[in-house]
Amino acid sequence: MTGWPRGRGARLAAGVLGVLLVLVGVVAGRVLDRGPLVGALLWLLAAVVLHDVLLAPAVAVVGRGLLRLVGGSRQAHRVAVAAAAVAGTTALVAVPGLVARAQGPRNPSVHPTDYAQVLAVVWAVAAAVVLVAAAAGRVSRRRAPSARGRRSSSAPRTARSPSARGGAAGEGPGPSTS
Repeated sequence: MTGWPRGRGARLAAGVLGVLLVLVGVVAGRVLDRGPLVGALLWLLAAVVLHDVLLAPAVAVVGRGLLRLVGGSRQAHRVAVAAAAVAGTTALVAVPGLVARAQGPRNPSVHPTDYAQVLAVVWAVAAAVVLVAAAAGRVSRRRAPSARGRRSSSAPRTARSPSARGGAAGEGPGPSTS
């Protein structure tokens, strides 16, 4: 076998790029003011924790529940889970804005958006998408023919071999030579 297995070069390039970015971060941390860097690192750490501890398990649980709602259609299930994931991610992004607005802004121009209204609209659209996906999943499930006891009309019919008709291989229903 010559060359690298498929995809190995891309993984190696991504690894090298990652190491280079870490080195840039270390150099920037030594040269620049550490206050913003530490804040950014804490924010990134919090984002990873929120995703892995809160969002991913919540989407998995909601996705399992949506599977029953959409009636087993894979396409409808994917659409419904995507809508739920968008709604959950939007909530995670909007909660800090909601908290900041509830505490009273130190600067009124910092949070000009009404996060509660935006969140309500996103959740309403996501709920509508989930309901449409559920309806589409149920309709497609009803229209799909049952596989039990039915032969697919698209299955190719095989010709019977001469041996299956009672003759030897190579003998057909041709004229008799006797």
